[in-house]
Amino acid sequence: MATAHGDRIPPRPRTPPPSERPSTPDAAHGDRIPPRPRTPPPSERPSTPDAEVTGGDGAAPSTRVAAGDGAQPGNAAAELADLGGFRGVAAVSVIVFHAYQFCRGGGRTPYQGTFFGHVLGAFDGMISWFFLVSGFLLFLPMATRVRDGRTQRSARQTLLRRGLRILPLYYTALIVVWAARNPGLPGDWLDLLEHLTFTQVFDSRRVFYTIGPAWSLAVEVFFYLYLALVAAWLRRRRTHRVPLEHRWRLLRRPAYVLIAVSAVWLGYAAWIVHAQHDQWAYWFCPQNYADNFGFGMLTAIAYVRWGRERPLPADLACALRFAAGGIIIVAALVRGNDAASSAAFSTLNSVGFALLFAASVLAPRESRWRRFFATPVFVWLGMISYSVYLWHEPILLLVLDRYGLVSHAPSAFPWVAAVLVAAGVLGGWLSYIVLEQPGRRLAILVSRLRWGPPSGRSGPPSGRSGAAVGGAGGARPVQPVS
Repeated sequence: MATAHGDRIPPRPRTPPPSERPSTPDAAHGDRIPPRPRTPPPSERPSTPDAEVTGGDGAAPSTRVAAGDGAQPGNAAAELADLGGFRGVAAVSVIVFHAYQFCRGGGRTPYQGTFFGHVLGAFDGMISWFFLVSGFLLFLPMATRVRDGRTQRSARQTLLRRGLRILPLYYTALIVVWAARNPGLPGDWLDLLEHLTFTQVFDSRRVFYTIGPAWSLAVEVFFYLYLALVAAWLRRRRTHRVPLEHRWRLLRRPAYVLIAVSAVWLGYAAWIVHAQHDQWAYWFCPQNYADNFGFGMLTAIAYVRWGRERPLPADLACALRFAAGGIIIVAALVRGNDAASSAAFSTLNSVGFALLFAASVLAPRESRWRRFFATPVFVWLGMISYSVYLWHEPILLLVLDRYGLVSHAPSAFPWVAAVLVAAGVLGGWLSYIVLEQPGRRLAILVSRLRWGPPSGRSGPPSGRSGAAVGGAGGARPVQPVS
């Protein structure tokens, strides 16, 4: 189309559809600025999913996140990789203790009457370390949820996750070993029943039957039940509606209850019943070790509240570790066969290991102490420590001793310890591959089917704002070795 002068009329500009219009304000078109995405409050921000951090089971971290792999800030599992190393060393220490017990021929023990002999005789106190780690790792996600203003898992969820984690391996080992020790039916059916129901810790005669170290798993099971009750209590208290400072006070109460129960029980056993050292039900029961879990829970609260941004000064952490070592040695030296010395050992051993644990977890992640235990070898030992712990005694009694590969003579202790450590680690590794890994996968699968996949990963928050504490973070687990 042309005008009188022959010029063409330019085409009329095309009005773009709404999808092509600019998002900035335009007076001609009257476009509105799209609303700015809302920044969610801290209570709605995703934090490290419990299943990702702890495996939902309190197990030791995987070797894939060991410090040697170059942990990045915010990788919660890597920041606590040293806990796996601690558990691995503790498991080996328990093996050495059982080798020491085995070599008591002729009424004598290895290095009897020496300082080293006293220390070796107290190596069973390392079990406190397992309970501290379990208390820390299993309470860490709960403390993080309270800090972030999120609702706790139900008690059923808590127990189901733990059961899927520990029961397949435990019941498999229990049935195999019980059948080997009771070849003729009906066998000691009461022993089997007690171990199946975790009540052997209340029977001084059978507490160490079948699988002796399994008593500590029974103690842990009662802690899981307590933790489920705590989760239900926190849900009812609606912690997301109370000020942050009040949340911290609520979190500390369950830990204080456990410490108080242990103190009262020790007083009862030592000064009222006058229980002797071989009245095992008084000294190897949940009440006696409740304070270990309580101290672990308090350490988890401290970690979540201050996180890795406010660790203990390196010099102070080192001094506390030396002090803790001194307390543990004193506990070993005062231990005797009477009620008073047994109670003193339990108390000093618990306090010493609690102090050592706190001075380790709350120390700077870059400290030599934590980096040493976060090396892949130690973390790998921690990963298989549950299997190592359950199988090493049956290997000793049903294989090495039955076929005459080891001696009960005190002088044979170094050889017995070396052989048992090697055989226990090998057997534990095979058990981890064949039995434990499928159980872990089952726990993860059921968790995802019932509650959905993890929402995302974030590092330990700073802990300075109302919802921020780092930690689940910290959390990762270590399965209980019982």
